Amino acid sequence: MRDLTLDRLGQLVGPVTGNITTLNAIPFGNPRAVEQNLGFEKGRLNAGYSILLFKTLPTPEQFIFEGTTLRSGGKLGVPAATTEEDAARQSVHQSILDERGVRIYQQMQTQSLKTTAVSGPKRMVRVVAVTEHDPAKSPEDQYPMGGGQLQWRLTKASDGTTPRMQALFAAHIDASGTAHIKGKTLSLISGTYLDDIAARTELQQYLQWA
Repeated sequence: MRDLTLDRLGQLVGPVTGNITTLNAIPFGNPRAVEQNLGFEKGRLNAGYSILLFKTLPTPEQFIFEGTTLRSGGKLGVPAATTEEDAARQSVHQSILDERGVRIYQQMQTQSLKTTAVSGPKRMVRVVAVTEHDPAKSPEDQYPMGGGQLQWRLTKASDGTTPRMQALFAAHIDASGTAHIKGKTLSLISGTYLDDIAARTELQQYLQWA
């Protein structure tokens, strides 16, 4: 998303597409751990990343299952060496549909929404890396298996009529490890342990209830 400039902090942005997870999957102050949790290659977050928070939950028509971040690209098996090979991997979404059918799939969607929230540590979030997807890199390098965090993918209804979701542009963590929130900055990796813990705790609390 190219409109995530600091002057838009605290505003709704969108439409938001792509994979979403929950806030407790993001260990602020440690970009390597965030990459490992979410299934990004090492160094992907060096230039920074933004946090989008959802103020409403998606409807079942607005998302599909992608398993956990162990499922790179929301597909079964390990990421492949080429885009063509990776495209042949079966998706988590399709495997559930094939095994359970549409009615059970929809029931699973409804039930899964009860495990998430629009506030607190389990609220749905989208992490947007400053460094964009590189089509020249192989899937196995760019999107390794992650740490097993829940993930869903936002989508449209099959008839294309359901609007995609908006989200609150709540925070940007820059290359220096400084978190920018509306009206304030917090240094997450100043090198002073107690100060860093206090800043990360404040950020987490802000993002839980913003």
